[in-house]
Amino acid sequence: MSGCRLGDLWTLDIDTLTWNKPNVNGVSPLPRSLHSATVIGN
Repeated sequence: MSGCRLGDLWTLDIDTLTWNKPNVNGVSPLPRSLHSATVIGN
């Protein structure tokens, strides 16, 4: 890692296997590195 933390948000459409960057409003959390999230059974 270069030590640069990112504050972007991406979603994966599992039907088309495409990544999308949604428009979000409000205060976001501080940037993070090496973070992920998983949703199963949505």
